[in-house]
Amino acid sequence: PVFTLFASNLVTAIFVGAVHTYAAVEREACFAELMTSASSPLQVIRVVLRDNSTGGLISRRRVRKLMVEDKNAAAALQVLEIDAQMLDGLTKLLDEHETGQVCLNELLLAIMQLH
Repeated sequence: PVFTLFASNLVTAIFVGAVHTYAAVEREACFAELMTSASSPLQVIRVVLRDNSTGGLISRRRVRKLMVEDKNAAAALQVLEIDAQMLDGLTKLLDEHETGQVCLNELLLAIMQLH
């Protein structure tokens, strides 16, 4: 009975490890695809925000406005299943010093991780 329990736990641990590794590989492949494809939703968002940022920073208010007004960016967020409330929450979390501005690269990374 003890050996059976040990063997069962060992097999479970190996299985969980394999699933975790597979999930990490899949996530990395998804990130790579989102970042390299010019037409990917993340690239669309990156271009819209980059063109409206200064020194790699963009105001939270500007992000909100752009993501609503720019049809391509709004569609990209929809594809990534991120709504305006989630985006506001992300920008608020990233604005740790409450300056009203967020780092563009950090925002893009957070959006990728949410997706």
